[in-house]
Amino acid sequence: MRAGPPGPPGHLLVGNLPEFARDLLGFFEDCARRYGDVDDESTAELMKRFYRAMLKEGKRPAAALRAAQLELSRQPRWAAPFYWAGFVLQGDWR
Repeated sequence: MRAGPPGPPGHLLVGNLPEFARDLLGFFEDCARRYGDVDDESTAELMKRFYRAMLKEGKRPAAALRAAQLELSRQPRWAAPFYWAGFVLQGDWR
């Protein structure tokens, strides 16, 4: 597993947004697995919340994923489990 998102130093702060999103998805898939079809827009929202919880709030991956899923589930637009329940952690995520 990589130590952080791929890309050059400062990549999180500058760069092409679609490329950044692809990089985040790649890193996210290193430690989490999605099951079944998922919505692209809700996945982006989930990842945004997941990384904020880990990087800004200092939560461990399991707690960050749970927090992100709970946040999404409380939004009327994303309340259905289809949008947030299809993700689980895998590998050495501790």
